[in-house]
Amino acid sequence: MDLEIIEIKRDISNFFHNNKERYENFNKLQEYLDHINENTYSLAIQFIEQRKNFFFQDHPTTIFFLVNMIYTAEYNFKHIEHYFDVLVYFKQEIIRGANSEEEILCLCSIYPISVNYLFYKQFFSIESIFKISSTDKYIFTIFYPEIEQYDQEYAQKCASRYFQYKSDKLYYFYTFAKSNPKQHIQYRNSFYHQSRLHKSIRDDDVDTFQSLLSQNNFNINHKIEHSIFERAKTLDDDLTLIQISALYGSLSI
Repeated sequence: MDLEIIEIKRDISNFFHNNKERYENFNKLQEYLDHINENTYSLAIQFIEQRKNFFFQDHPTTIFFLVNMIYTAEYNFKHIEHYFDVLVYFKQEIIRGANSEEEILCLCSIYPISVNYLFYKQFFSIESIFKISSTDKYIFTIFYPEIEQYDQEYAQKCASRYFQYKSDKLYYFYTFAKSNPKQHIQYRNSFYHQSRLHKSIRDDDVDTFQSLLSQNNFNINHKIEHSIFERAKTLDDDLTLIQISALYGSLSI
């Protein structure tokens, strides 16, 4: 990147002339990604397929493609399935262009829900998850049921190292995964916050929302605790009901 900046400063016109195809292709791809939905998903696939030799020509271009897709999904979180299904569709090209499956997994950690989805779609192997879990507490926690089944002794030792303090934010999710592995996997594969109240807001379901408020004696300033299963990445861990409503565009709520 530093060398590229030096080249740009030295001769801007020449740099853009030599990289015209690169910028045109990625700008056009971004147009497809910014408006992706169930109807336009196939058009994005077709566009990439026609330029496969460009997008996956080498390691830097493949990685840029991958990271760009992840960042775009993060800011368009309501449609993550479409973005990550594009990655699944071009799995072989991405793996071939990257240094390793572990490199891809580490890059996906910039938006952790992408790891959940791609593992669910069998993009990542348990072997890669296992390797990364030794240095990534989130990966260890979110995939604890599979890791524990893969190597019980390792899982116990790693848990002892990671969770020396019960105040750790991930500790609750670790204990839940350990005690309720099937339900943990079910929540993980939903790609949304597991709270019924949170769901009622996402769905803009006023009747269920009011019923849950009444049943639990919640006031309008109530905050819903952060969940590692939730796809929306926010600065604050715990959000108020009105913040969640704004996040999901729930106008009725």
